[in-house]
Amino acid sequence: MLNLGSLPAVREQAAATGRAGRYAAQALSLADRWLELGSAVALIIAVAVTGLYLRAELRGRFSWPRNAYAASILMLYATFHYDLVVGYAVFGFSHAIEYIAFVNVYARRKYAAQPARSSLLARAVRRQVLSMTLYVAALVPAFLLARELAGPELGWYITGSGFLHFIYDGWIWKMRKPDVGRPLGLSYAA
Repeated sequence: MLNLGSLPAVREQAAATGRAGRYAAQALSLADRWLELGSAVALIIAVAVTGLYLRAELRGRFSWPRNAYAASILMLYATFHYDLVVGYAVFGFSHAIEYIAFVNVYARRKYAAQPARSSLLARAVRRQVLSMTLYVAALVPAFLLARELAGPELGWYITGSGFLHFIYDGWIWKMRKPDVGRPLGLSYAA
């Protein structure tokens, strides 16, 4: 990730966002040598750690879930090299994937018992694969269209809302509170 600041395309994207982006791009140009050196050191460390990790995985029991997760993190980082704003959008969405699981559990418990005709959510719970496919099929083109039509404000919105998401996490997820955990099937000691 250290080499992102030395990429001309990233600097151009940052500069296009406004005054703060231009200052950031200028600061990054002043730190060129340090960014390149830090990137080289980080790459050497990453290759060494990856080698040790792979050796341990191949000697022990290979874990598909753990390695799929590690590969998904690497792909997530790669999106920043494709496009900075898309990287932030994917980063925010990838963090939201666990919420999809929580909402799935909550919705099944709450809405599966209700008749399908009672609400849109009661119908969607019964056809979650179809519902999610339709949602993604609508969301991705809408994002790509907005990305093409919008100015730098979209980048600021995506980045800012991504950070805000993490702040809200600290406030919302208080699993020690029974009213938060009970709908998710958590049991609490008396």
